[in-house]
Amino acid sequence: MTAKRKKYNNMLILLVVGLGFLLLATGRLSQHHNSLPLLPAEAKLQSLVFAALVLEFDDGVWRSNPSLSDAKQQSLLQAWRNAQMVPIEVPSPKPVAPVLVDVYLQDGTYPQTALLYPHLAAIKIHGQPQWWRLVNQEMATLLPQGEQ
Repeated sequence: MTAKRKKYNNMLILLVVGLGFLLLATGRLSQHHNSLPLLPAEAKLQSLVFAALVLEFDDGVWRSNPSLSDAKQQSLLQAWRNAQMVPIEVPSPKPVAPVLVDVYLQDGTYPQTALLYPHLAAIKIHGQPQWWRLVNQEMATLLPQGEQ
């Protein structure tokens, strides 16, 4: 009976360890201390341009077109400022139909286009080979309602 129990316990341990490795490999389990910010820490946003919404910092005030409540604007901006991500392998098959967001910074650097894949919680910066997974919040927090 004890030999059978040891075998069962060993199998259970191997199953748990294997599941852990599988979660790490697929990016579902990550160590947040290895994450990187979506935006550089010192960067200040100038505007976010979505397909159906433009958020722009003008004369010291955030404005949106079409109009959003201040709470929704601040929530969306805070999500972009706080977003953390980890590198992942290129998804296979490559996903289609991303949500495109043009990100402009106040320092005047060239705008970046972020390709967001909400169903994968994946992000790709246009023109760069690396794929990223959002780890500290849901992808929906980066998107205005209606763009998910």
